[in-house]
Amino acid sequence: MIDELRDQLAGFAGLFTDTAAGSFAAAYDGATPVAAGELASGFFVATGSGLAVNPALLDGTATVKQSGIAAASTAMTDATRGFAATGISLTGEDYSGIAGAITAALARDVGTVTAKATLSEATRGEAQTRFAAAVGVNMDEELANLQVLQNAYAASARVMQVVNQLYDDLFGIMR
Repeated sequence: MIDELRDQLAGFAGLFTDTAAGSFAAAYDGATPVAAGELASGFFVATGSGLAVNPALLDGTATVKQSGIAAASTAMTDATRGFAATGISLTGEDYSGIAGAITAALARDVGTVTAKATLSEATRGEAQTRFAAAVGVNMDEELANLQVLQNAYAASARVMQVVNQLYDDLFGIMR
């Protein structure tokens, strides 16, 4: 599931750096004019772990190309995009629809994992209950058995006391 999500997010990040016609990168990079100090191309850059805003924009050495804003916005809302990644295959979507589909897939997976965790917890609880019933100690039953044993011991002790007394009396008569 994690690998599936990573694949989906990598594919989504690729939509921002892909330079195919109609993409965000193609729209931003192809927009003219470029004023002094504006970032001409490469709004987003691919990193080892995904996607990042161009460092020149972050550190202030360049600004967003004003002519690229409308074109990039249009590219992002163009609902003719296709997207395929592990567990998702879409056509006729814009960037928002693709992000929504990834989020919905994640929510579905979270629901599945939650249901499995609940089932596992219930199964574990039932197994513990059955184990305790099979090998556990029933305190009420043990207390009842202890009382029976205590009464039997008391009766046996009384019998032994009577027998001792009987022997003492017999020996007393013989003397």
